[in-house]
Amino acid sequence: MLAVGLGKQKGASTLHKYGLSQVLIPSALRILEKVSVLFGVAVVENPFDQIHTIQLVRPESFIDVDRQLLKLAWEMFPKIPLEDLDILIVDEMGKNISGAGMDPNVVGLWRREGGKRNPDYRIILVLDLTDESHGNAVGIGLADLTTQHVMKKIDMETTHMNALTSGVLRSVCLPIPLKNDRIALETALNLLPNPGQAKMARITNTLKVQKFWVTENCLSQLNSREGVILDDKPVEIEFDNSGRIKPI
Repeated sequence: MLAVGLGKQKGASTLHKYGLSQVLIPSALRILEKVSVLFGVAVVENPFDQIHTIQLVRPESFIDVDRQLLKLAWEMFPKIPLEDLDILIVDEMGKNISGAGMDPNVVGLWRREGGKRNPDYRIILVLDLTDESHGNAVGIGLADLTTQHVMKKIDMETTHMNALTSGVLRSVCLPIPLKNDRIALETALNLLPNPGQAKMARITNTLKVQKFWVTENCLSQLNSREGVILDDKPVEIEFDNSGRIKPI
């Protein structure tokens, strides 16, 4: 917050330019030398978007406490308990969900940074951009397919500014936009050699992954997962008259 948040666009752009992981701590320490800060409020949320831990921290303990609480946060970090999918449907993405639009730690960091495909979600389909994003669709580049509905909501200038600030230019490369949700899903399925055997999951967004929908071919992966509760009653994907997918 000291080095990036309070520095706003210029501060964020400068730090990202020199490598955020390398300069974040030195920058914060330098700021603490120059300004008077009484304390900080450290907050860790649980997978249900609720406060798990809150702690007042003196400036001299910022770095150590942050490292300790980061370990706690990673222990609780919400992820989809599936490593291998043909298709992942994401109902919505947005800046109010993740600073990256879709959390790359959920959909696969390799989509932004390269490297090992873990988890391996081969086709990601994004169906909406939250109103709270105000047109900022940074992270849309993590998707493969989307819809014209999403494209109409994108403010390109805002989106590009976010990418230029972070330096992650591929985060705003545009996926293929299809006419509507139904056609987008049909297109994704038609890319598979055997659509009837698709390993597919559907989530609301990358922040809310406590409940999700999967095809039957995913059940074997989930049966071996501790803490996963399965409801194996079949449900049908439904669309409205305009081709928009209906809520889970």
